[in-house]
Amino acid sequence: MDGAALLALFSASVSQPLWSDKERTATTGSAITINCFYDPTRYLYYTKYWCFGDSRNHCTILGDTKGCVESQYKDRLTITQIRFGVYSVTMTKLTLEDAGTYWCGIDAPYADVLFQVKLTVIEEPVSAPEIKFIDDPTKSCSGRPVTLNCFSHKGFDIRYSWYRKTDLEDLSLGHSANLVLHCGLLPGTQEFYCKASNRASRQSSWVVKAVVLTASTENCVYQLLLNEQGKYTCGTSTLPPTTTERASSNVDLSSEPATGEQTLSYSPAVGAGYVVALMCWQPRPTSAFLQDPHQVLHLP
Repeated sequence: MDGAALLALFSASVSQPLWSDKERTATTGSAITINCFYDPTRYLYYTKYWCFGDSRNHCTILGDTKGCVESQYKDRLTITQIRFGVYSVTMTKLTLEDAGTYWCGIDAPYADVLFQVKLTVIEEPVSAPEIKFIDDPTKSCSGRPVTLNCFSHKGFDIRYSWYRKTDLEDLSLGHSANLVLHCGLLPGTQEFYCKASNRASRQSSWVVKAVVLTASTENCVYQLLLNEQGKYTCGTSTLPPTTTERASSNVDLSSEPATGEQTLSYSPAVGAGYVVALMCWQPRPTSAFLQDPHQVLHLP
């Protein structure tokens, strides 16, 4: 925030000893920084803190400007006196459980000063997944396995699934970020794609085509095409681009994915009136609060 914005905010709130944004929204897995502004002529040398609770009378202090941070927030909460009249609160690795009512606070004598901030945390929609090679795709020219990886750059708690395109309903191959293709499991040319999904959205990848040039259960030759323009030639090290035509079929989210990391090997047959304080703080009576409020990701 530049100096002009700070001056405007200070002028608009000059009658208040402490103020901030009343409401903020963030996405799961992200970080958020909230600035708490205060009157430096009155509270410059007092400890400032950040607490969580539905009311000013029941608020758990999570951290303060002296460096004390509640144990479960040690790696996720930072409170910094960044400049004259303002301190910042940064929370990282946000989850849906972090949503709720927070308070900017000043540990003032006789009556702590508090300002209410409502934080909403929403699930970030997944981005369209990309398909990448884990190993050299030209290994397919000698019939060796090639592993494909499905990955979304955006989203949290992402589930991945692989599908084979068919003339009727596309065949689900299972839940995993990786798919292994090899000669013995490719009786002919096949097309595959992956899906990325979470509670907010689901997206399909582009289609990758496995073109069988010489059919054999052991000594076949096949190529993997990731778009209509680019392909590698067996015997060279030219690699294809990483995307093609996007799949349009829907994925069934009603069934729970398998747990743990796994790699799929494709087979055509696989169908109380006080602040709750830490040791670094002393409990304060209710009457002290008088101010008005205002991977790759893997399958779970």
